[in-house]
Amino acid sequence: MFSVTRLVRERFCKTVTYLNMKRKLSTGDEPKSKKTKKNFEFSNFNIRHVAFKVAYLGQKYSGFAIQPHIKNTIEEELFKAFMECKLISDRTSCNYSRCGRTDKGVSAVGQVIALYVRSNLSEGIGVVPRAGSTNEG
Repeated sequence: MFSVTRLVRERFCKTVTYLNMKRKLSTGDEPKSKKTKKNFEFSNFNIRHVAFKVAYLGQKYSGFAIQPHIKNTIEEELFKAFMECKLISDRTSCNYSRCGRTDKGVSAVGQVIALYVRSNLSEGIGVVPRAGSTNEG
């Protein structure tokens, strides 16, 4: 019923569709070729330690925490969404922590997770500047 990845994907698809329609109206023709996919370089960005308060309906999931040999967990869906949005490069490098977990089929309101995510901020609470950057303000 509820999938973070699905919601992100739907929002992205609606935005792309809108932009394509706008381009067709302004140019009057179809785009000639697809853009080549660029490699995303996380080292060009600062990171920031952020806490997320999460609520979910757990009926169709196998609990909150990722476990070996068990698929379809809330954590798995969250990490898919974070990586798809390019907020993190992988699970191991983001210093992830959680304050609780639920069993199979259990819903939750107010679960809190914390991790380092990509940030455009150059200073502030929780911001870690990338190597080699200067914070002159």
